[in-house]
Amino acid sequence: MISYFEALLKIFNSLNKHILHLQGNKKKLINTLNDIAFEKIIAVHDLPLFKNSAMDGYCIHSKQTEAYSNKNFKITGSLNAGKNITYKKQDLNVVFEIMTGAKIPSGFDAVIKLEDVYIRQQYFITINKKVKKNENIRQSGEDFKKNNIILKKGDVLNPGTITCLSAFGITKINVIKDPSVFLLSTGNEIAS
Repeated sequence: MISYFEALLKIFNSLNKHILHLQGNKKKLINTLNDIAFEKIIAVHDLPLFKNSAMDGYCIHSKQTEAYSNKNFKITGSLNAGKNITYKKQDLNVVFEIMTGAKIPSGFDAVIKLEDVYIRQQYFITINKKVKKNENIRQSGEDFKKNNIILKKGDVLNPGTITCLSAFGITKINVIKDPSVFLLSTGNEIAS
């Protein structure tokens, strides 16, 4: 009969030999929490794809707030996530109400938070604060650039990595197939 520690050593040596021959198993991403990735995944595009608002507020031309004492701006429209507009008129005294995740229209370079403005009338706001260029804007590729490694083979899938993979539209992933384990309980009567 071998000792407990010798038995453990044999088991671990056997596992190390077989770990190179593990098989992948394609699973729905939603069912992979705490699984181990069997493949490397590379970003196929920038994430986010475009400049978008980091919070609810108003997109604005930052230069218009340099002399920021009680300046009034006309609200030209409202932008929700998924809505795309082309704003050709370059009137610097207008703003768009914008929701978190909405695309920043061309020509605008900052977002002022909803709580930092005073709504004067239905279509006008007053700003008492200087807004910096790119303030409250998430840049294209800020989270991931195209060809960045999102997931390495051998990484454990956690809620963060699952969310990230989902943001890229990935619905299935190869994970290490769960091993088949058997437990055989014996007593002294077998060892003789």
